[in-house]
Amino acid sequence: MQNKTPNSQKIKAAILGVAQKSKSMKAMLETLDFFGVSALTSPIPRTSAALAAWIQNSESDGARVFIVAIAPNVDAEIAAKAATLTKRPVLAYYDKPSNVTPEHLLRALPNRSASPYALLAAGLAGAKNSALCAIHILALEDPILASKIKQFRSHQTMSALASRLPQTR
Repeated sequence: MQNKTPNSQKIKAAILGVAQKSKSMKAMLETLDFFGVSALTSPIPRTSAALAAWIQNSESDGARVFIVAIAPNVDAEIAAKAATLTKRPVLAYYDKPSNVTPEHLLRALPNRSASPYALLAAGLAGAKNSALCAIHILALEDPILASKIKQFRSHQTMSALASRLPQTR
């Protein structure tokens, strides 16, 4: 069960996650869409063979980066396993920050990895940062995307510099 975003261009990001309707997943997809990055989403495969097949099919469809939204008690090992099955970058974040313990973080780290791997923050911040990290990776091979992310970061910097911090005592 795979869903493509409305964008008709070749798939660039492949996303796994059980909470496909969560706030953080929606925010990640909106961030990718804002930059025109097409994505393929899928629930977490339940077997190693199904995960390997999904990664291979996603790469055949053009996926250049993988993002795994993990639930603390269910999928930590899936992100680590995905990193051993591809040479493409794998970005992982915990969909829900509550209940994440150091043990969960360790389970999400691969013992060995064929690909670059990053475990980002949890929740909404992790989802958005995963999307932005994926966009930066994709921008290395896409000058138009590189220009968009540079403009976005410049706007973010200007907004931050113009904002006033609350007074502290």
